Amino acid sequence: MPEKPKPRGCDDTIPVGAVRSPIARSQASDDNVITSAPSASIDAKVAGAGVVTLSGERVAEALARELIVRSMTNANVNLAPDMSFSYGDLLVTLDGYDNDRRIGYQFVSHSGADVVTDFDSEVEARLAELAQANIAHILVIHDHLATDAGAVLEQVEKFLANLPTQS
Repeated sequence: MPEKPKPRGCDDTIPVGAVRSPIARSQASDDNVITSAPSASIDAKVAGAGVVTLSGERVAEALARELIVRSMTNANVNLAPDMSFSYGDLLVTLDGYDNDRRIGYQFVSHSGADVVTDFDSEVEARLAELAQANIAHILVIHDHLATDAGAVLEQVEKFLANLPTQS
């Protein structure tokens, strides 16, 4: 009797020379999405405790990240991608962070396979406190507020304009 193949875990390796396309994300309504984001910051209909129904067009995460990185690079912010950020008991993986300037960003997705699991309203509030104390400045963009490229760029420009000047 032939031996059964052993179950493989998630194998997201890419063969040498292969090109990985960004995951296509449906722009359809996301029924039954559970999020811990503050509902006051979400243009959504609350269906029940912690359940939010999101709708509308959104920029794909890959494009949003590209726009954010390009804009911040133009402002001399050199972001390293997917950086672990810690301060005190706070530990989160940011989409990008410039350790020298203490500036970073997080694009928060509330749909599909891209749902962020280590970033919630408590983390967002803690990051806002760090910005108030001039310790670190992290731009947070929720996908439902990224309705098009212009909306993403507008949020980045506003964030950069409000940064304290370097000494």
